[in-house]
Amino acid sequence: MKYILLLILLISISCNQINQNSESGSRQSDRLKSDTQNFAIPTTALPLEPLKIFPPSFVLDSTFIEDTTFNFTSIVYFLKSNKDDELNKSMKQFIRHEVDLEKPENKTSDQSLIEVWVTKMTTSGNLISILFRKQTYTEGAAHYNHEFLTFDYDIMKKKRILFTDIFKFSKGKSKQSFCNELNGYLNGMDASDGYRDGLTPKEINRDLNYAVLDGRLIVYPNYCCADESKTFTVDLQLIKDYIDPVLAKDYGLIYPDRTTNR
Repeated sequence: MKYILLLILLISISCNQINQNSESGSRQSDRLKSDTQNFAIPTTALPLEPLKIFPPSFVLDSTFIEDTTFNFTSIVYFLKSNKDDELNKSMKQFIRHEVDLEKPENKTSDQSLIEVWVTKMTTSGNLISILFRKQTYTEGAAHYNHEFLTFDYDIMKKKRILFTDIFKFSKGKSKQSFCNELNGYLNGMDASDGYRDGLTPKEINRDLNYAVLDGRLIVYPNYCCADESKTFTVDLQLIKDYIDPVLAKDYGLIYPDRTTNR
């Protein structure tokens, strides 16, 4: 009888502990759910939605990360190839880089968010160009920030192509002279006029967001706040001396018979 009473007592204690743990877990779950609901994601003024039409060899994919330690959430839409594993590998590295740029370095009570949409895909010769829009927000901020992101890929060489792969600079053709010419053309002036506003040599690096479409270079601003900001567009014929001639042929960048409009 003594052993039976002891067994009943142990079972009663165990049941109480289970109930207490269950209640604690329920409260914790409710708290996490409440925190998520209280994080007011801002409404973007931009008509952003994932690209819906793309080549049959691609599918639209997405990744979602919620880091409760750093109060950080990322949502990324991107294109995935059904045939090119190297493209997918480069895309994954590109996405990881962009997400890591926005992830807080230290634990914070302010929640932050990054959302990326793929909005356009074009091809030029062997070059695939994919355009993204990126939106970020930190709890308590007055507004969201957004920017353009670009991903260019050589389908023959199976590698990502960066701005400095296509555009080459030297002592005679420096980044400063490139900016002088580009900014001058955009403002109806010659490079010799010394126009300096616009794109700067500091911005010309391997990570510059750009596109080469229909015989023109489009340079996207690296960062902008709550508006569309300004893009730089110039006919490639006007800056052809800075373009790698081999890549110009591979990607069909230069059109000899194109009429330049300034």
